[in-house]
Amino acid sequence: CTGSRDNTLLLWDVGTGQCVEKACISRNLVTHLCWVPKEPYILQTSEDKSIRLWDIRGLQVAHVFPPKQHIQTYCEVSVDGHKCVSCSSGFGGEGCEATPAFSLCLWMAQDP
Repeated sequence: CTGSRDNTLLLWDVGTGQCVEKACISRNLVTHLCWVPKEPYILQTSEDKSIRLWDIRGLQVAHVFPPKQHIQTYCEVSVDGHKCVSCSSGFGGEGCEATPAFSLCLWMAQDP
């Protein structure tokens, strides 16, 4: 999966090199993507200060976490896939912020 500054996420077939799904959300300038281990989900940070959890089966947003104070530039998911963390580089000399690990289990438990 790739994301870009044109507000799109693209899901690729690594065998053929072809794009198999495309999603676009207005003002969703993608800054980072991270796979959730052993799950069909991708965590994504954006310049709109939000963190989105994408279900790759159809490339749909499964959940949007509450917006943060600054543009989120990086995210990572724990090895067990239960927690994630995000961070920013701050703004106007305020320094950076790190979002404490939060649980992904609740949202994935709602998966049909």
